[in-house]
Amino acid sequence: QMCIRDRSTWDQIMLSSLVAKATEVIQAKADIKKIMCNCVIDPSLPSTFISDQRRLLQVILNCTCNAIKYTFEGTVTINFLCSPNTCLLYTSPSPRDATLSRMPSSA
Repeated sequence: QMCIRDRSTWDQIMLSSLVAKATEVIQAKADIKKIMCNCVIDPSLPSTFISDQRRLLQVILNCTCNAIKYTFEGTVTINFLCSPNTCLLYTSPSPRDATLSRMPSSA
């Protein structure tokens, strides 16, 4: 669990704008591999929230770049889900899923 103590860099962030910025950055890598990029934002997430924009963008980019790196065809989706006490960011297929899909079957 990440604890950020310095809140002086926190700003009000629009998640959709931040995701659009991340998608712009990673789209070139995805285009090279002919992979589509999508984003799914849970409608129950607030449209704005307070966070460190640079750090959150870096997390989104790291997750997405890893998903693109280990995806060999198809689509990478950035997913943002919300439960009462937690917000979750994940990519699909996840790098682990992409690796498993490339393994030969044991049958």
